[in-house]
Amino acid sequence: MIEYKTDNKIVSIDDLEPNPWNPNEESDFMQEKLLGSLKRFGQVAEVLVRQKSSGAYEIVDGEHRWKQMKLAGATKVLVNDLGIISDEDAKMLTMVANELHGGRNPVRLAKILRDLEKEDNWADIVALMPYNSIELENLLDIDPKTPEPAAFSSPPTGKEGERTGGSSSSTPKAWVDIKLSVHRDQYPEVEKMLSEAKHNLGIETRPDKALENGEILKKLTLISS
Repeated sequence: MIEYKTDNKIVSIDDLEPNPWNPNEESDFMQEKLLGSLKRFGQVAEVLVRQKSSGAYEIVDGEHRWKQMKLAGATKVLVNDLGIISDEDAKMLTMVANELHGGRNPVRLAKILRDLEKEDNWADIVALMPYNSIELENLLDIDPKTPEPAAFSSPPTGKEGERTGGSSSSTPKAWVDIKLSVHRDQYPEVEKMLSEAKHNLGIETRPDKALENGEILKKLTLISS
């Protein structure tokens, strides 16, 4: 049976302090989008905290949300107080909260974007979206008739168990989003490898380059056939 650990309360935003181990970093672009979302919708998700012996609340998850709320002039913040928990549990929860998210379905996301694109305030909607112009364009380019991928489906194989090739003219069978974080010194080698992917693997690659915190984040949309 699942134990529910919920103690939601509204506290002074100055009573919160960040933890020293948070591995999650956000680019200026994503911070701007987060601030815009908070101004538009307000705080819709609580900040996860634990109690310190000093009386302060240490943030377990939600540091960027807390920072942007402070920049927006908020004096109060909604938190979920876990009470007094060990350093080990706090660190594990930080990692879990950062990493255990569902992967996006590009085909379904594209359909949502196409619906929103019909709204009169489309420009305002785009300003809030966490996608740069290239990524947004790529998503809107997805054919709405594209079949949605089966979750965790295996690549098709030929008679001898080898992966079959394909071309951009064939009907896509599955979409997979891949994020690669590579150091800038290694980027030329990675870019060369990716440029050979279409020929060697029979897939279509549409890269979106963004420089973030000294690393290059490479996003690929792959179409397997």
